[in-house]
Amino acid sequence: MGALSEFVRCRPVLGVCAGIILLAEEVSHPKQKSLAALPIAVERNSYGRQRDSFMASLEATAEWSGPAVEGVFIRAPRISRISGETRALMRYKGDTVFVEHRNVLATTFHPELTEQTALHEYFLHKCGKI
Repeated sequence: MGALSEFVRCRPVLGVCAGIILLAEEVSHPKQKSLAALPIAVERNSYGRQRDSFMASLEATAEWSGPAVEGVFIRAPRISRISGETRALMRYKGDTVFVEHRNVLATTFHPELTEQTALHEYFLHKCGKI
């Protein structure tokens, strides 16, 4: 994962659902290797199986200045720990579901499956495109 690890270290990155698993420092259920680019721990498929998928309104934290958004959760991982300089941007029923750490953004849900664009605009802003 050398070239990919280097890219994540120096470029803006957005990890969505399985992407947060790939970026997390620690992965469980089952345990697996990752890029360890985010100082968080995640548990795979924590909200249930495919048939348990759902859409929900998310709670913005004080760190998020954008509009409220909805998230689509499909076999979603759950963030069980955040540490270091990681900022929690949104929550669902007390669980952190959107984080930022330096150049990396990551969600446990699928923002691309709604018509809302606030998260994508935020990412583009980090990329210097807006």
